This record gives sequence, structure tokens and C-alpha cells, in this order.
Amino acid sequence: MTIRHLRIFVAVCEDGSITGAARGLYMTQPAVSLAIRELEEGYGLKLFDRLSRGIQLTGEGRRMLEYASHVISLFDEMESAMKSPEAAGELRIGSSLTIGARLLPGYTQQLVRRCPGMKPRVFIDNSNNVIDSVIHGRRDVGLVEGAVRDDALVATAFMEDALLAVCGRENPLAAEISVTIDRFLAQPLLLRERGSGTRELFQSAITLMGKTCVPAWESISTTALIHAVEAGCGVSVLPRRLVEEHIHAGKLLKINLENIDLRRSFFLIHHRNKYLSAGLKAFMSVVMERRLCSQEQ
Repeated sequence: MTIRHLRIFVAVCEDGSITGAARGLYMTQPAVSLAIRELEEGYGLKLFDRLSRGIQLTGEGRRMLEYASHVISLFDEMESAMKSPEAAGELRIGSSLTIGARLLPGYTQQLVRRCPGMKPRVFIDNSNNVIDSVIHGRRDVGLVEGAVRDDALVATAFMEDALLAVCGRENPLAAEISVTIDRFLAQPLLLRERGSGTRELFQSAITLMGKTCVPAWESISTTALIHAVEAGCGVSVLPRRLVEEHIHAGKLLKINLENIDLRRSFFLIHHRNKYLSAGLKAFMSVVMERRLCSQEQ
């Protein structure tokens, strides 16, 4: 099989149809169908189920997609480095919001000081999307919140963190020494979107307690949630590193929730089969070396 076969396969997966992929690749539909058939026959696998409404990846197809995305990413990286040596210093870093806001600026500055030729490109997203981008080769390395359970990744914990339950100064829970989870969930909840490490940890913690919740607000912006809590719109559970200055300023109040553990770890992730370039190794060293310093900030 060739890199061309893999590019066609990935294009079909991304588009969800042979016709759409052919249009995007400026190829005929029969040519795309032939490439997919050659892949299936070459490996003796069925990569797609042909349904009345289109096609759907099989289990073998999903496994092929993971490898194909990674191989294409490595091939493109090699091509870029060989044809344009100045591009070899580019490092694509995916990061969750909390880490990107508080820790990543220091990491990238230290990387550039250590390796003046490095050109870090940073992409901030929720943890689930960062994980997916590293698995499929769109990012070289990721910094995410919470447990990472995909066997395709190497995940190394580099820092401990915690979430805090918070409310505004006028909220009825503000005067309480401790609050039960039922009383907390009875308040309007202002939470991060599904897929964020913050949301996933809180959701898992209350699920273990046999509880559920329906947020009044869902946002990709922690800043928007902080301002809404300050304005009295409800309560929230947010990263300590992003709310502690608001608590110290008296704009938010910490709620002591009973019988719930909201501690977590931050993880440095890369694909298990990723070629560890000098730049990537340097970035990983910066993160691991600065972990104690960052914990004190």
C-alpha cells in the first residue's frame, strides 16, 4: 500500500462519503472506490460497512484510521523537514484551557530560550479534542487534565491540581461552613462544556455518588463562567489555578463540599509511535523540569 492509499482512506473517513472525498481530492468517485477496495483486499479487512444512508467505519476501519493518520503525519513531517530545513523547528502543541492559560506560556518561553531555533505553535482546546488531535497526528504533543485511557498514547503525570466549588458573595451558600452535594446541585449550575477535563472530573465525581446534574449554563470559556458566578447567576466548579485570585480579591467565595474528591493530575501526552525529535524532547524536558516550580505558582 502507498501513502496515496492512506490519504484517500483518511479523506473518506473525514468526509463520511466516497462522493464527498472524491470531490475534495479532485478525483473521480470510481478512483476513490478502487483505492479503498485495494486497501481492503490488501489487508484482507472490511474497512467500511456500506449502509443505505452512506458508509460507516468498522472496528478494523477505526484501527486503520488511527495508524493511517499517524503515518501521514510522520510522512508530512519528514517531507517538510527534508525540503525546508527551517521548518524542522516547528512544534505543534495542544493544550487544555487551564494549562494553556497558566502554565504553557512559561513552558514555551523556556523552550525558545533553550532552543532558539524552535517555533512552537500552540492550539488551545478542551482535553478530549487535544487527546484526539495527538492520536491522529494533528499535534505533536499535548497537555491535558485528568486521566488518559487510550493505549495509543504515552501519558506522564507532571502536576497535581484540584477543582474548587465557588459562588458569588450574595449566594445563600456563601455563609455555610460546609455544603452537601444535594444542596449544591440544587443551585443553578454553571459548568464547562462536555469534553473539558474540568467537566469530566466533576461529572464522574457526582456519578460515583449516584447524582446527576443539568447545567443552567455550559461554556467553553472559564472567564465567562467566573463573571457569571460573580454576578450571582449560580454556582460552579472550576480549576483552582483560574479562580484563586478571584477568591483572594473577594469576588468569589469557596464552597466546602462534603464527601467529594475533586483532585486531579495534569498529563503530558504523545503518540506511542511518535518520533521524538530534539525539539519535542526539549519541550518534554522543560515541562518535567518546571513541574515543581509551577506547582508553587
